[in-house]
Amino acid sequence: MGLTRKYPDFSSGIAAKARLNINRANVIAFQIILKRTYFSSL
Repeated sequence: MGLTRKYPDFSSGIAAKARLNINRANVIAFQIILKRTYFSSL
């Protein structure tokens, strides 16, 4: 990868964005699970 050698921030930025997206997906999934368990317990 020539891009990562020229721009080290480029690859770390992609990793940070991927981490943020994973965290967001986990939060959304967690909220969906919470709502399902809440409504099923009513």
